[in-house]
Amino acid sequence: MRAEDAVGLSFFFGLFAAIMVIVYASTRLQGSRDRSVWLAIGMSAAGVVLMVFGLVTSYLIRISPRVAVEGNIWAVRGWSSRTFKVTDDSGRAALIRCNYRGPGLREGDRARARYIEYNGKLLQLKMLTGSYAGWELEESAGESGPALFAGIGLVCWFAGWRQRRKAAALI
Repeated sequence: MRAEDAVGLSFFFGLFAAIMVIVYASTRLQGSRDRSVWLAIGMSAAGVVLMVFGLVTSYLIRISPRVAVEGNIWAVRGWSSRTFKVTDDSGRAALIRCNYRGPGLREGDRARARYIEYNGKLLQLKMLTGSYAGWELEESAGESGPALFAGIGLVCWFAGWRQRRKAAALI
């Protein structure tokens, strides 16, 4: 199992468990104090899961090797999130994700790409053949998305902490 898959599955199951606690608290419990305690536990757990996911993903993006591959572009697809593959001379295919949606990515053209091994995010692309020969593209490592998850997690955790204080005041 790839690290990206393990992190994604852990995130999904952790967030699902936290949401189930929140749903349980909001639909099954009648006492005001019990409901507040379980809501606080669920919101705090969701916040921790989101923060850990964001921080771990940022860390793995940061330490992941930056791989360079030179070869033919193929399987260019995607409307909202573009992906393509580059096959080198040895036959190894690399799936690459990018945010660029303009001209320049044509199947069959030869290119040199540098990408992050962890999530396949494109860092640099230089077209070597075709009508766009010499054209270059640079993108970021994509660390802002995981940072957003960590920020949302911090807000959820803080909301859970406030809910817990509210439950303690009901005693």
